[in-house]
Amino acid sequence: MNIMNTMLKITTVIAVVFSFVACEDDFETVGGNVIGEPGFNADLYEETEITAVNNNLAPVQTNNLPLNLLGVYSDPVFGDQTASILSQVSLSAIDPDFGDQPVLDSVVLNIPYFSTQIENDAAGNAQYRLDSIYGDAPFKLSILETNFFMNQFDPETNFEQAQKYYSDLGEQIEANLSGEVLYVNESFRPSNKEVVEYTETDTLRHAPRMKIKLDTTFFKKKILDKEGSTELSSMANFRNYFRSLYLKAEKTGEDGAMMLLNLAGADAGITMYYTVQVADTGDADEDGDSEELVGAPRSFKLNFGPARVNTFEQEAPTVSDAQNLYLKGG
Repeated sequence: MNIMNTMLKITTVIAVVFSFVACEDDFETVGGNVIGEPGFNADLYEETEITAVNNNLAPVQTNNLPLNLLGVYSDPVFGDQTASILSQVSLSAIDPDFGDQPVLDSVVLNIPYFSTQIENDAAGNAQYRLDSIYGDAPFKLSILETNFFMNQFDPETNFEQAQKYYSDLGEQIEANLSGEVLYVNESFRPSNKEVVEYTETDTLRHAPRMKIKLDTTFFKKKILDKEGSTELSSMANFRNYFRSLYLKAEKTGEDGAMMLLNLAGADAGITMYYTVQVADTGDADEDGDSEELVGAPRSFKLNFGPARVNTFEQEAPTVSDAQNLYLKGG
């Protein structure tokens, strides 16, 4: 029994000794393999002068984006940013037939805002909250025709790679303006109001949107009067003829508003409303004459794209030796 007790005590002592040895071998600097030597040795930097500066980034590619920015945004740190959009315009149908004696009544640009219906007022009208719009101050909005041709493929790569356009394209666009001004609003402000349209047979209600009447004289000459021409006979001919539109934003006050828009959406585009002469075979005016010609409403839509590019003007930072560093998103 004494021998057994003695061996048990010896075994216990050996186990304790090995446990201490094992613990001593486990000491290791956490993260040492990642940081390397000498680790966080603050003494190395006591006499070192460190300077921090905020730098402007180089222009970035901004064509083929799913969404586009338009407007002016004032940031207390980064200053003012102005975003404009250059877009191709496409026919909804090749070689359109506008009917007999078409008379252009109006041309309307539509771009829906991102919005959420929150409630109805006492009269039953829908109330909306605008989403993806930053700021609520007015800014100047102009819609201009340009002669800037947007390539699908890059000629510098022998047309083997897609063309890239960058955020600093603004000066080139300005140099290629045609001089045609389709719309100017010195104090444009996005509205959260429901848009109501009245027709002869119905009342149409739409979620909030940019709804702008454009110059009818321009579109009569550019589109309606070109029926049957080579300019409207193919999409390639049309895009060379009507090259692009420039939605230009400019700051007018202390602040502004920046809108995130989907120009590729089904409801986005430019619609021409016109009247044609048709035979009154059903005696719609109930005058007993079914052979006379009467006016009938028609419409034709132009879509944005497929090529679009965002241009940005960013106010340069004035601080060269910054106490703080800032990271700015897109």
